[in-house]
Amino acid sequence: MKPELKNTLGIYEKALLCDMTWDAKLQAAQETGYDFIELSIDESPQRMARLDWTQRQRDAFNRSVEQSDISIPMMALTSLRKFPLGSIDDSIRQRSLEIVASAVQFASDTQISVIQLAGYDVFYEDSSEETRSRFLAGVEQSLKLAESVGVILSLEVMDIEYTSSVARLTDIVRSFNSPWLRVYADFGNICAWGGDLASDLEAGKGYLMGVHVKDSLPNVFRRVPFGQGIVDFTTGFAKLREMQYDGPFSVEMWCDESPTYRQTMTEAREWISEKMN
Repeated sequence: MKPELKNTLGIYEKALLCDMTWDAKLQAAQETGYDFIELSIDESPQRMARLDWTQRQRDAFNRSVEQSDISIPMMALTSLRKFPLGSIDDSIRQRSLEIVASAVQFASDTQISVIQLAGYDVFYEDSSEETRSRFLAGVEQSLKLAESVGVILSLEVMDIEYTSSVARLTDIVRSFNSPWLRVYADFGNICAWGGDLASDLEAGKGYLMGVHVKDSLPNVFRRVPFGQGIVDFTTGFAKLREMQYDGPFSVEMWCDESPTYRQTMTEAREWISEKMN
């Protein structure tokens, strides 16, 4: 029986080698001590193509997950960095909405219950009141799609100022007043912006769907080895215990095709587990 999401510890798919089969990825995640894998749909053509899988391909994916002792309950839809919901370019924005619609259908077909909707009004364009207004309208349209099939959308703290904190995202989520829209915290991103981790997590009480666990440095959001950054993990986990947070944690890391990825995954889990306990 697969574990529930409550306080489970998962691993970001990019911690695994890109070209592994799903059977191999699931086995590697299990053998290195994780409870679930967080699926990535990023800007790369290889991962974007998953949204166009045939029913036969989706069935094969489902069988792999069903035969494993761990699950794939969440999708990180970071392709929205390239195709943001708030783009001034109508063709890009339309493509963004198409991607969300495909992702929601994919999630429905594969028993993925949560889609992390990357909180980019824009990334490669200049942010403005108009891009933010368009983003919120896009979230509203996306939410209607997700609600119709029972999939939760979760806005994550990102590496842009507009969505740089749990507090900012919680204000956005509250404005929609929907149980299908939640907040996804990120220890590393909060601290990279100079935020106070404990108070920012507190701001999301009752709205947190998940928590990304990673280290960071000021304005450095990725690939900082655990213990070499500025994140006070002990304080973060203590605050979440105080808040009675019972959702999942996901270790966000990148293997960059290193042959020692299993060792790195194991060491990360052991390091994080010690801080959690």
